[in-house]
Amino acid sequence: MPTRRPSPTVVLAVGTLLLLAGCSEKSSSSTAAPPDIRGKWNMVAVANGVSFPQQLAFPTESASGAVTGTDTGTGGASTTSVFAATGTLRGNTLTLTLTLASIHYTSQSVGTIAGTGNSRTLSGTFTDSNNAHGTYTATFVPA
Repeated sequence: MPTRRPSPTVVLAVGTLLLLAGCSEKSSSSTAAPPDIRGKWNMVAVANGVSFPQQLAFPTESASGAVTGTDTGTGGASTTSVFAATGTLRGNTLTLTLTLASIHYTSQSVGTIAGTGNSRTLSGTFTDSNNAHGTYTATFVPA
């Protein structure tokens, strides 16, 4: 009795299924790199209907997601203040603390980065040590 071989169509179909299963498994287990937050961002924070223009600058971002930088703005005062900015970037979520030690001020925020390249935005919410809370939106400033 002759040995029956599977048809080429069956072999191709099984091979395609195995290939697709391998690709599906690989893509679901891989994670996208977090966005690069380094650089300058023009930001407007809004609290109680009042807008506060500022500029964030992040010169460093570690492999673990730690970020440091500054936030320069008036904070509603007539003089410009430079706040220390420290935080953590996990995926596209930035948790940030701003401090101005001279007046014992802190602000806590959580925001989301959207977009890629020079078309990135950062938006979220904040609360501060003056019991204010609000929203903010920032756009990346290409170098």
